[in-house]
Amino acid sequence: MLDERKNGFSTFLTGYYAVLATAEIPKLRIIKRETITKEISHNEGSNMGMVGAGAILILATVAIGTVLVAGLATYAHYNATVPAAAEFRNLQVGCTLWGLSELAVYLSPSTGAVLDGLYTARLLFAGLTAVLAVVFVAEYTQSDLLTRPSVRRFLWGGFSAMLLLWVTNPMELAYSDLAVESFQGLNLVTPSFGPVLVCYFLFIYGFYLATFAVLGLFLLDSANVYRKQAALIFGAFFIVVAGTILFIVGGVPREGVDLGIVFNAFGGLAIWVAISRYEFLRVVPLAKESIVDTVTDPVLVFDQDDRLIYSNAAAGQIGVDADDRDRHADDLVPGLKAAMTNGKVIHQHGEETAVERERVFEPAAEELVDHHGRERGRVVVMREVTERHRREQRLDEFASIVSHDLRNPLNVASLHINLVEETDDTAHLDDAANALDRMEELIDDLLTISQAGYASAETEPTPLAQTAQAAWSNVDTGDCALEVATKATVVANKSQLQELFENLFRNAIEHNETPVTVSVDTRGDGFVVTDDGAGIPEDRRESVFDPGVSSAEGGTGLGLYIVRQIAEAHGWTVTVGESAEGGVEFAFAAGERTLLA
Repeated sequence: MLDERKNGFSTFLTGYYAVLATAEIPKLRIIKRETITKEISHNEGSNMGMVGAGAILILATVAIGTVLVAGLATYAHYNATVPAAAEFRNLQVGCTLWGLSELAVYLSPSTGAVLDGLYTARLLFAGLTAVLAVVFVAEYTQSDLLTRPSVRRFLWGGFSAMLLLWVTNPMELAYSDLAVESFQGLNLVTPSFGPVLVCYFLFIYGFYLATFAVLGLFLLDSANVYRKQAALIFGAFFIVVAGTILFIVGGVPREGVDLGIVFNAFGGLAIWVAISRYEFLRVVPLAKESIVDTVTDPVLVFDQDDRLIYSNAAAGQIGVDADDRDRHADDLVPGLKAAMTNGKVIHQHGEETAVERERVFEPAAEELVDHHGRERGRVVVMREVTERHRREQRLDEFASIVSHDLRNPLNVASLHINLVEETDDTAHLDDAANALDRMEELIDDLLTISQAGYASAETEPTPLAQTAQAAWSNVDTGDCALEVATKATVVANKSQLQELFENLFRNAIEHNETPVTVSVDTRGDGFVVTDDGAGIPEDRRESVFDPGVSSAEGGTGLGLYIVRQIAEAHGWTVTVGESAEGGVEFAFAAGERTLLA
């Protein structure tokens, strides 16, 4: 395929030269600059309109090349947020102006001052393109030599000085004559080089060759991810330098025909391939060198503006796909931008970002830099830590519930031990021992819950009245009373059911200033626990089961939260309302499972 392309290119150049070489050219006229108007006006209109195959070929080639580089400039303009894109755009703008000025010289009406000015503009833009090429390559390769401020000043200062000498042409140091020929209706202008113009070309094209050398070194030093890009850019500049050498040594088919823009167009094609195929103006090739596309964790790649430019297939786990390209990080995962800071893996033990229901992902962000140390974007790996997060939650719940639920039997044990000390009645030791046994049972149950949750416990037919009485004995009830009006049996885990009652009883006692009577009875397919206390305002009933919600001074807000957790683990529903006596009513009904045995 490569040989075919080379043969095709060679055939094109051979045909191009053949057409121009066989074309008939009018007499060559050597004229002084100050008489250019007079000499050209002598044959004004005599050749314009006589357009032959050679002229059409020249115009078409230059026009196509100009349109191509203009397209490249436009493309780069809309991708100018990444390194070297702005310099690449400026280079293509320079090429576009060069091509337009060359077309203007060829097609200019025979007015000396106009033609002189247009040729000066063509020379200006050709030189400017060479300077912009150096600036572009300096930015792309980050060459230590070309990026030095002193080199930049020398480059622009030398270009400006040479241009000034061309315009003023003191003592004809820039040129002495302008050779103008009419070729099938086109103006072909060739200056007679003076020492200044020779220095100008040596100056500009010397930098061109230096740029070519820097690109070659960059290609040899590039990592795999850069190599294809760098090879195409290197090839593009090889084409441009080759065209420059042909122009200098007189390798053009006719004097006055400048093929520079043509070779720049072919070079532009190579760079276009680098842009479109290897994404020269994108960060993705760098990212693909740093990650494995087949990893099971979601991987997101962002540019310097934190906009998504790549996501792997696993990113679908967090709802991100190819259609989300160019979206901002915070639009994809709220708070993600804050998690991406300066190249280190972060939030390993800290804040997590939850995405999707009951799934938690922890972002690990790393800067994406090239081998020059320039930041080109960020790679974020979203590691799923759902199970770890749940274990941490259960551990937190365990610590809170232990401190909450062990308080009841601990207070009971302390009370009975104090009574033994005061009355010498050892019968209280049995009650203290029962309270301590209850503490041990709670600890065992809570350890199980912390590891697997309430739902892991086994259930069995459990007497409602007996369990309620046992729970009442483990709570410091004071002058309060318990009434159990049922002998029903429920399908439950006995220890958890007792824990449920303990929290309900304690809630009733702690949230009423005067002694209350607590009742347990069945209703329908479930049971109810009521009291005759002050009740709960209707606007607060929705939130009483939330953790941390308590109206009692010093309350933890965990009691009713634990009640709901136990009920849901058994497949029951629990609602709060007003009892017949105006107090609180907690109603438990069968949900997913049978409640009454």
